[in-house]
Amino acid sequence: MFTSFRQRLLFCFSLILGASFLIVILTHYHQLAREKISRSTALIESAYVLMLKDINIKSDLFNQDVHQPAFFKTRTSPNLRDHQRMKDSIELTLDAAIASFRHLPYTMDSGLYVVERQLKGSEALFDTLTALLLDRGYKDYNLEGAMRRHIHWLEDHHAIAADKMLSLRRHEKDYIIRQEPEYVQKLNAMVTDLLKRYPSASDSAAFHLAGYRDRFNEMVALETRMGIRSNSGLKREMDDKLKAIGHSLNQVVIQAQAREKESLMQLNRLFLFLSLMLVALSVVASFIIARRITRPLTELTEFITRFIDSHFTVEEQAPAVRTKDEIGKLAANFTLLKDEVISHLKFFKQKVDERTAELNRANQRLLAINEANARFVPTPFLKFLGKNSIEEVGPGDQVHGEMTVLFTDIRAFTHLSETLSPQQNFDFVNTYLREMVPVIERHHGFIDKFIGDTIMAIFPDSPDDAVDAALDFAKAISRFNAHLRANNIAPIEIGTGIHTGKLVLGTIGNASRLETTVISDAVNIASRLEGLCKHYHASIIVSDDTLVKANALNKRNFRYLDDVRVKGKQKSIRVFEILDAEKDSFKISYLMHYESGIARMKAGDYEEARQIFAALHQKNPADGLLFLLLQRCEKRAEHGSSLPWDGVEIMYVK
Repeated sequence: MFTSFRQRLLFCFSLILGASFLIVILTHYHQLAREKISRSTALIESAYVLMLKDINIKSDLFNQDVHQPAFFKTRTSPNLRDHQRMKDSIELTLDAAIASFRHLPYTMDSGLYVVERQLKGSEALFDTLTALLLDRGYKDYNLEGAMRRHIHWLEDHHAIAADKMLSLRRHEKDYIIRQEPEYVQKLNAMVTDLLKRYPSASDSAAFHLAGYRDRFNEMVALETRMGIRSNSGLKREMDDKLKAIGHSLNQVVIQAQAREKESLMQLNRLFLFLSLMLVALSVVASFIIARRITRPLTELTEFITRFIDSHFTVEEQAPAVRTKDEIGKLAANFTLLKDEVISHLKFFKQKVDERTAELNRANQRLLAINEANARFVPTPFLKFLGKNSIEEVGPGDQVHGEMTVLFTDIRAFTHLSETLSPQQNFDFVNTYLREMVPVIERHHGFIDKFIGDTIMAIFPDSPDDAVDAALDFAKAISRFNAHLRANNIAPIEIGTGIHTGKLVLGTIGNASRLETTVISDAVNIASRLEGLCKHYHASIIVSDDTLVKANALNKRNFRYLDDVRVKGKQKSIRVFEILDAEKDSFKISYLMHYESGIARMKAGDYEEARQIFAALHQKNPADGLLFLLLQRCEKRAEHGSSLPWDGVEIMYVK
């Protein structure tokens, strides 16, 4: 039928395109029909929701507006206006729903008309109830206003004794609150008695007293008819009608949803049947044509796949191709290509195998060397030097920058090491470092060097990393101390000093011997701060440079320690203790008093400072810093000006 492969493909494509176009048209019709059905049901559901909102608005009107004088003055309110808008919306929605069902195979007119009639009856009751409520009035308006004007006249003119007036107002108030008839009877009886007992009262007094009673009785009659507070009368009748409307509309919604579901199922079945018919016809026709098109291609493809899967080693000939079109030419050309590829691959494979074996041996040696070098020269160190490998490092390579230096040291390690054998000392230090080093690396720092039990670490990114690492040391030390107790060794404590400053990171030595190092005054200061931990009984001491440059300064709890001039330095350094460790939580509770004592001491008021530190030391004897400051204040207070002091403590030891 077709003389070329191109013609067969074009015919198959046209067939599939035509079927796809029919499915698109069918899908569009299906979607329009679904939207019509769903829209009708949605309108009924929307009317139901609007009716529920309107019920809430009416409830708000009877619960809220009855206590708003503006409602009785203007005879309108936001709730009343909202009700009118909601009423119009419900009517429009119901009309739209009735109109939409005229285009569907089923109708809901009877149920919707019933709802419309019920709504009209409910609205008539609501209008009547609203009019009566406005006639009843509130405070100075309408019927209650007239009643209040009568009683106020009687009060202002002292026409009735004060105790009688108080009883009248109490009966009135009790009825308004409780809605019980006995208070109506009591008030009427009392007014009747007053009219009899005061025959000499002026005509005006009798007029206002009778007017007060009549207005009160009229208000009682209106309250009884409306039944707003007692949920009876017109209010009860309106509520019953609203419940009936809600039930009717709910039944219409349920019925509409059921019919919508049934109609959609019928529509879906029809759509599915027609779609499957089109797809089936397209598949059958395409299969018949495609089989004739793809058979030679399939045979050639399978052979090519087998040739590739064999790693280009299959040497048999390609299957005979029965067609004389483009596929036949492709098969013949592939056979020539296959033979040429096999010939070249055999030659290259031999050479590649030889070279691969040599490279694998060299690569294994390089990996071993790199792993060994990384233990002595940290990878971050090479990164900051801008080197990819230790082979690129030479004498004098360096980089300048501002970084944070951390020193941490075990307290009284010398005494502890004397109780251990050399092997135990090595095991002790290595176990300790295995706990501490991961904490530093986890907070983006790296080890510069180990000096016995002392760790020197660099934090290139942020001072916060160094402070966070120092705080996390507590968890590592807790695990290490548990290990020590299990081996009958006393637990340890550490001190940590942190300083931020300019430094030079690089290499020193010559061509035959190199060492990485950090050269900076910041290193010496950090080391001195670590040494101050014992003097100030602190776990973590930081310089003001570190504290100021920390991004999380406002989240830290810290306290000022001293202005110190460490050994070998002429310039003083302001140092602080970090109190965010769990064991320091008690110190935070009296931090404000502590700072007050520091301020008094700096101002030279040593006696007041001494009293503050003495009180705090009595509160927390374990805080060794308080005892240190207490002694200092006592000494200064005793010697006075004869002992000169510029506010800077000079440290003569490291």
